[in-house]
Amino acid sequence: MTIRTRPTVFLPQLLTFAFALGALAACGQSTSTGVPGDDGATPADDTGAATDDTGATDDSAVATDSGVVTDTGVATDTGVGPVDAGAKDTGGATDAGPGGTTLRFTVFGDSRDGYAVHQNVLNQMAKSNPQLIVDTGDLWAGYPTGSAQWLTITKSNANLATLLANNLYLVSRGNHETASELLAFKPTLVRGGTETYSYKIGNAFFVSAGMDPSTATASLKTALSSAEATSATWRFVYSHYPIYDSGDGHGPVTGVPSVEALCDTYHVTAFFTGHEHIYERFNQIKASAVVDTSDAMKASKGTVYLVSGGGGAPFYTVTTPLAKSHTHVTNKNHFSVIDLTATTMSVQVLDVNGAQLDKFTISQ
Repeated sequence: MTIRTRPTVFLPQLLTFAFALGALAACGQSTSTGVPGDDGATPADDTGAATDDTGATDDSAVATDSGVVTDTGVATDTGVGPVDAGAKDTGGATDAGPGGTTLRFTVFGDSRDGYAVHQNVLNQMAKSNPQLIVDTGDLWAGYPTGSAQWLTITKSNANLATLLANNLYLVSRGNHETASELLAFKPTLVRGGTETYSYKIGNAFFVSAGMDPSTATASLKTALSSAEATSATWRFVYSHYPIYDSGDGHGPVTGVPSVEALCDTYHVTAFFTGHEHIYERFNQIKASAVVDTSDAMKASKGTVYLVSGGGGAPFYTVTTPLAKSHTHVTNKNHFSVIDLTATTMSVQVLDVNGAQLDKFTISQ
């Protein structure tokens, strides 16, 4: 009888075989092509028409998402890119997690004639590391070299320069620049090649009503009634001329009923303006009446109208505040920092030294 014996397998052979299997498994694994910090998904480009929301970003998207959508169908940013390493992030501006900030943006206006102060305002603004800048106009009138000097000042902070390059520095035209010079400026400060435009970033929808909102009600209605707008959690409008204003320079302005009616109908959270060189916040208003006088409001109750004209232009005064005015500040250059989550809008108004001038919240 023949006895067959199994060959002996030595430990080194086993180890060699195991390593070979591991290498084969590694070769079969896929790698992520997502942007660092992204979930690896690649947002689709928006190729739709002005009111087509089929390319809308998810509400959890942030301003650095390459899928930022505009309602104009115009190609937009491909990512905010690196920020200035020296800029201090004072809050989770890029945290899109539950309860985290999904968008941080800043608002200011009226830098004309005050190029040195304008630089100081932007230096302080850069420390908040915004993902979007809204400028309510009157940009470079009175600057020795005009728009070229404005551009140099704006680009002096690397993170703000990146926003400018990616069409995330957006303007409503002031009365001190012509439509042609604003629309011809490069890099562009508008969307779609027009003064009145709209766009959606994450869960927020923005509309520029241009210089004078009273003449833009048709485009304002079209934008606010779009699918992109109605699907957004937050809706904002900005223009140069105010809806309400207690200032002595251009006021009093006691309301623009045709514009307010649209804000009421389409649930605009806040309306940002300039022109008057002061800071002023009005109580929450609906149907031209005050509905809340607190610093902690509900979005469903009405709209908050603000004037933010402290970007560097000569200061104006307020002799008699309107009855609907909540607070006003004169003789202070300033800007607003707005943090949005899925449920809360938190606003701080800061001066050039970072001191707080106003603070309030609006919740869903």
